[in-house]
Amino acid sequence: MDLLNSYWAQITVVFVVFGYILKIILDYRLKNKELRNKYFYELKAKKLIELYSMIVEIQMFIDRQIGGEKFESNILGQRIGLDKYYWECEFYFYEKTQRLFRAFLEHLKFYETTQIMKEHPEIEQNFKRILKRLLKELKKELLYSNEECKISVRRTGNCLEKAPSYIIQ
Repeated sequence: MDLLNSYWAQITVVFVVFGYILKIILDYRLKNKELRNKYFYELKAKKLIELYSMIVEIQMFIDRQIGGEKFESNILGQRIGLDKYYWECEFYFYEKTQRLFRAFLEHLKFYETTQIMKEHPEIEQNFKRILKRLLKELKKELLYSNEECKISVRRTGNCLEKAPSYIIQ
């Protein structure tokens, strides 16, 4: 007890320095983690918006013209481009979105042959139903990833900046 009474100031300084060093280390780790999460969610949102716009572009192309060899070759080219893009960014998506997108690509293959479309008109209805669900799921995933990013910023207490302006709210 006598030791504590005689060296209380030095012991207090040691505890303060130790606490400050611990605070700096924890702040650095939290800030680093926050930046990684923020980058990931921004990249995910960008990929989702690009994929969404590609799907809408294909849907507009299908709605404008059906039939003909040029239509079939254009659909094939757009489907291959969309397929490549999807495989590049598949790991950003949730399982439900992945399943819907695979079904979308499978139904998009039917548009490459007009004969199949004439024989089975229900394919177009199924395609439109899957497309509608896929677009709804992409919007939901985009909004959810935006919320995750905001929660990550709130949890650490450091607000780097507001959510990216291209995220739909």
